[in-house]
Amino acid sequence: MLRRIIGHIKGIKRKMMMFLFMHNFFYKIKCVPEKNWENSLSALQEFTDRFQNLMVKDILHTEIKDYREGKYVGGVLINETTACCIPNSSRQIILFNTDTLEYKKWGLLSEEKFKWSGGGQKGPYVFAFPRACNKVLRIDCQKLETEEIDISINYKGEHHYGGVLCKNGIIYQPPRNTNHLLAINTVSWQVHKIKLLHGFYNKLRYCASVVHPNGYVYFLPERNERVIMFYPPTEKFVFIGKFLSECMVFHAVVSVDGNIYGFSLYNGILKIDVRKNYVEMLYMETYFGCYGTKLGINGKIYGIVGDGEIFWEYDVVKCELKKVAVINDRQKAKCAGGFTDREGNIHMIPTFGDKIYTLNFNNKEKIPEILYKQYFSDNY
Repeated sequence: MLRRIIGHIKGIKRKMMMFLFMHNFFYKIKCVPEKNWENSLSALQEFTDRFQNLMVKDILHTEIKDYREGKYVGGVLINETTACCIPNSSRQIILFNTDTLEYKKWGLLSEEKFKWSGGGQKGPYVFAFPRACNKVLRIDCQKLETEEIDISINYKGEHHYGGVLCKNGIIYQPPRNTNHLLAINTVSWQVHKIKLLHGFYNKLRYCASVVHPNGYVYFLPERNERVIMFYPPTEKFVFIGKFLSECMVFHAVVSVDGNIYGFSLYNGILKIDVRKNYVEMLYMETYFGCYGTKLGINGKIYGIVGDGEIFWEYDVVKCELKKVAVINDRQKAKCAGGFTDREGNIHMIPTFGDKIYTLNFNNKEKIPEILYKQYFSDNY
């Protein structure tokens, strides 16, 4: 009987691997990357080269008076000096001033925990992406109004995590205990599922989404899965790279070499070579404790301090890892996600912690708008 069960499981695994192979083979030629994306990368390199010797001057913090667990996850810069912190379990919106480091709270949202994680801006609205609720939060930061819009799917518990808001107004979210990507049209409010797996394997856990200038979106797994490379115009996808036994990268960025890098919550830095579709984990001997990654104005990448107490910096060109600073704050998940302002300062959003941490570069020159949108602005 036991042999029969083991044989059945092995058969399912073989079918699963065959499905992934056939899917990748069939759809590989359907995905056409954006032309000339390397030109924008050259512009990024030229810009960040001017600041390559710029270092973090100091680390500032703003205390947030909100005693809920899992307050906010991610932030969106909505104008030159104002950011909207995405509510997770909090019942209020925070608007944060990047010049004064002061904030304003407003609104009264639904009671549930872990409602939304990450978000994006389209027109006058910020959209918060559903995680453990079945509604998109639409925020009008000018009128100080909110609306919770039902997606007409009755998920139980956490179902998707983070995502991206594309230019056409569609939110794409990776699965968290489901077997599909979720597509939400913020114009028509039509919702549909993009099936990733069929049959016995019906629960996947992905934790990050990265928009690349080449036209693809990359979804990053927690563990024991592969990176998904997704093409929004056709909604086709392929699995790339090897199975990652441990990843847990809650956000990654496109760096100055055009590849994707992200600090792990556990050990390692994820690297995706987008030209070769090669995936690997670097520095697996080092624990980082990060809930996200941001690109610095100097071309280096920085970890969002989460479970750890170290602010990490990684130079992808020189392959040099550095500790920027150490803080005395042992709170788990103290921050998750954040945003970069137009002058290149990195702001980390409190989740279970009570502070917005700011990496201050003491720079007064603004990042050009086109580069900011392509490389420094994201959805987490």
